[in-house]
Amino acid sequence: MPVLSPSRELIRRVVKMLHAVSYYETHFLEPYSVEIGNFYSEESAKLRHALPSTTNLTALDYITHVEKRIKEEEERMKDVLDKSSWSTVLKQTEKTLLPSKIATDLAPDG
Repeated sequence: MPVLSPSRELIRRVVKMLHAVSYYETHFLEPYSVEIGNFYSEESAKLRHALPSTTNLTALDYITHVEKRIKEEEERMKDVLDKSSWSTVLKQTEKTLLPSKIATDLAPDG
């Protein structure tokens, strides 16, 4: 098992405690999922708006960024979250970063 940062180790302990007293889903996972959605929605909106601008962010750049963010979220969830919630968190992350509208926005005109 990898050595965790002190903050991640503390979060892991709190998560285990919340799970043990049946508060994990309602008091941690649900708010965490909402925050993931809010954070990545805001970030992806900023990046999508930057696509045609002077930043020269391409669709490939955006997809590369999405892949990086998904990998970061996978690492974070494996470090601190209960295994039963990994698929929920991963689905929320992917859904937020890659909503169906993005496929339309990134498609070449044609």
